[in-house]
Amino acid sequence: MDKFFILLAPHYCLGCGVKGQVVCANCLQDACSDSQNYCLKCGGTIADRCRRCCLPFEKSWQVSSREGVLKSLLDTYKFESVRAAAGPIAEALSTCLPILPASTVVVTIPTIPGHIRQRGFDHTKLVARRLAKFKGCAHKELLRRKNNTVQFGKSARVRRAQAKEAFACSAVLDPKVPYLIIDDTCTTGATVTEAAKVLKAAGAKRVWVAVVARQSIDK
Repeated sequence: MDKFFILLAPHYCLGCGVKGQVVCANCLQDACSDSQNYCLKCGGTIADRCRRCCLPFEKSWQVSSREGVLKSLLDTYKFESVRAAAGPIAEALSTCLPILPASTVVVTIPTIPGHIRQRGFDHTKLVARRLAKFKGCAHKELLRRKNNTVQFGKSARVRRAQAKEAFACSAVLDPKVPYLIIDDTCTTGATVTEAAKVLKAAGAKRVWVAVVARQSIDK
C-alpha cells in the first residue's frame, strides 16, 4: 500500500525539495556529517564511552543533533505518520555505527500503545527491523513497558523518575551476545539508561546504545 500511495503522491526531499524520496542521498549524507560522538548523559565529547559518567552500557553512538533535515525527518515520521521515513532513519543509524558482530541483537525501546494507534505503526520497531537488516543482525523485542507514561514536555527530574519504572524483560539473556538498544531521540539519557539496566539484570553483559538524535531538554 505504501508503494502504491508513493506512486500517486510521491515524496519530496525535506532538504532540497527534489522529487522522489523523503530525504535524498545528498541531504541524508549532510545530515549525518556531524561525526562527533557525545555522552548521552552529560553531553561531553567521547570516543565510545564516557569516562566521567557511570553508565550501564559499554558504548553509545548517535547520528547528530536534532536539528535541520534530521529534525524534519524525525518529525515527519513521528508526527505525520510517514512510514517511508523509516528507511532513511535506519540508514542514518547504520552509517554512524561500526561493523557489528553477527551475533548482535538489536533491541527496540517499546512504544506506548496510544502512540502506535495514533501513527498506525510502531515507529521504533520499524526502524530497528530495518537497521538489523542493514547490519545483518537479529532484531528482538526483549523489553516491555510496565507503564504508559509520556515523557514529552516533562522536566529532566520527572523523565528520570518515569524511566526507572518503565521497562521489564522476562527473557533470560545470553551473556555472550551484545545487545544494541535503539531509540530515536535522547534528551537526558534516562530511557536508554534504564533500558540497559533492565537488560543487564536479565543476564546481558554487553549492552550498547544507538540513537538517531540528541537534543537538550528545552527543545
